[in-house]
Amino acid sequence: MQNQRPVPIVVVCAILAVFTLISLPSAFYVFQAKGMGILFGLYNIVDIALSVFCLYGLWNMKKWSVILYTVLFAISLIVSLMGGGFTFFGIIVPVILLVVMYMNYQLMD
Repeated sequence: MQNQRPVPIVVVCAILAVFTLISLPSAFYVFQAKGMGILFGLYNIVDIALSVFCLYGLWNMKKWSVILYTVLFAISLIVSLMGGGFTFFGIIVPVILLVVMYMNYQLMD
């Protein structure tokens, strides 16, 4: 069943695409890292790949993409708290995106 994509979902997809593109250079950190930095680089690669997969699902109005984004956000929050990279902006934007996603959740397959 093909649902028409609501405008707020298009906006969320655009924001997620920009954030994913911005985070792409961090995936190459794994090639320069040593010790525990290698784990961070590998985490970034997996996170970016899952974010692209989530973006694909959201663009196609799939419910699993909202659940996946929620899980990715929770994991990213834990990692940022452990690594000292916690910022208010890093919390508020994903929360707003999640609110928009869940407001349109019933329209998804």
